[in-house]
Amino acid sequence: MLNNCVAVLNISSSALTLIVGERSVNGTFAFRAKESVEYYAFYNGEFSDVKEFKLKLEELYANLIENNAISSINEIYVSLPGEFAKTVSKNYKITFNKAKKITLGDVETLYNLAFEELENYTLVNRSEIYYLINNVKTHNVIGATSASLAGRLCYVYAQNYFKNLIDEVLSGIGVKTIKYVSLDVALNQYLFSGDSKDVCRILLNVGNVTTSVSIASGNGLLFSGAVAQGGGIISAYLSNNLECDYYVADTLKNKINLGLRDNAEASYLITDRFNEEFLASRNEVNDITKNVLDELAEDVDKLLGSCTLKIPSDVEIYFTGSGICSIRGAVEYVASRLNSYPNVIAPSIPHYNKPSKSDIIALLDTVLVYKNDKIFFA
Repeated sequence: MLNNCVAVLNISSSALTLIVGERSVNGTFAFRAKESVEYYAFYNGEFSDVKEFKLKLEELYANLIENNAISSINEIYVSLPGEFAKTVSKNYKITFNKAKKITLGDVETLYNLAFEELENYTLVNRSEIYYLINNVKTHNVIGATSASLAGRLCYVYAQNYFKNLIDEVLSGIGVKTIKYVSLDVALNQYLFSGDSKDVCRILLNVGNVTTSVSIASGNGLLFSGAVAQGGGIISAYLSNNLECDYYVADTLKNKINLGLRDNAEASYLITDRFNEEFLASRNEVNDITKNVLDELAEDVDKLLGSCTLKIPSDVEIYFTGSGICSIRGAVEYVASRLNSYPNVIAPSIPHYNKPSKSDIIALLDTVLVYKNDKIFFA
């Protein structure tokens, strides 16, 4: 039953999700098994509680095996969050003695010669922003005839701190093969297609306590980074300022509508888990939310300012993820601070056409496309 399936582990800033899935009809997917657990996650490049993380990951794996009648999983593809990734993009060219048909070996040689090692990081993915052959940009060079092969290449490295921790846990529970997939690469490859894929763009994947920022074109990244901001920060600020527990604040967050006019008399009303009502001033809640979104926009703008590449002035910014896309008016507010149109992007398949589903769907799609690719998985 699982012959055509792959197992993917998504490590987000709020939960661990393990899915066994395969390609279905009309671009959809069939999930054979799925389990998820919440955990203390990571913040500013470190896991909040390494011991708890190990236990939660072991629990997640055990639950999936037990609840879905699976004997074991030998191979798992793990998402690499932007928080623990580093991107290098560069131009490189190789020449041949005479015109010849380009082979897979030639493409691999191009990547190998352009490769550079980074201290404390391990290369995990390689992909092309574009190849250049006979002065024409393309994504398909195998079989073409030319005396040279060039390209703008993307290399994604995993921080050893992250990779070693995941390797330790998964190998300890019997997983023989562990491969890593840059989540930023997966999102950009899956969410954009056709002509839009070759246009330079910025993608903000806003999560719970971290936001990945990537500048991409073609099948690769030109630049990437992360900021310690997300939807969970809004909940935390609401909890502190309104002196309520985090659950109440998180529930309240789902009621927010930043598009409403200021009204000193208006309130948000929610019912907490003990079936008690909680009332909060709408103006106060919206102001707190806007303050967090201001910080998010400022941090993203600062990160983008650190990019040394020349980016088109009219570059479009897109938003996805579970952090703020469901808060009414939040994307519009951040986009206005970044002088951009509020583009929200999500999978275009039934039941998963929400920004909060982008991570796992993009990850699964990318693995199914590249699982046997000798170039992508370094």
